[in-house]
Amino acid sequence: MATFGANHLTIGDGNLIIGTAGHGIDFAATGDGAGTDASELLDDYEEGQWTPAPARTSSQPTVGYSSGPNGSYVKVGRMVYASFDMTINSYSGGGGTAQLNGLPYAASADLNSFSGFGVLIVRDSSAIPVGPTATTIVKGFVERGASHISVQYDNIGNAGSNTNSNVANFQQGRFTGYMMYPASS
Repeated sequence: MATFGANHLTIGDGNLIIGTAGHGIDFAATGDGAGTDASELLDDYEEGQWTPAPARTSSQPTVGYSSGPNGSYVKVGRMVYASFDMTINSYSGGGGTAQLNGLPYAASADLNSFSGFGVLIVRDSSAIPVGPTATTIVKGFVERGASHISVQYDNIGNAGSNTNSNVANFQQGRFTGYMMYPASS
């Protein structure tokens, strides 16, 4: 039952349901930031599962798992927060560079929107042949309009300059991480 107080709406039991697309909670009365606002409408929230799939850009490998692959996500507005966890026990074939397919939403293709570059947080990357070392960092990004994570590594050489390289393939081991990126809608 909903009740209206002096300035508030209270729902004692049940949910607030927005019945039509394009509507949501409007924050237009709040103070604006230093940038130009495109919208102050929160119109989407979703939690769900996705299936991460190790792949390659040219031809697909054969992959076996001892656990997973598992993925979950939360979408708030246009931002998607996705996590994944898998242990690969066999990997063969395929061509091209490594990527993780199956993201729950395609990334925004808007040129004014940032891509997900640099926000793949890898907790365990024993399934990546280069692996993290004192001078190597496994990373990933979602390109504009894509629905996969491109897997790369930075090699911080003796001179301290970064060399970005694509990871060629996966191998046996665990791969788990977290990604955030803006969705197309």
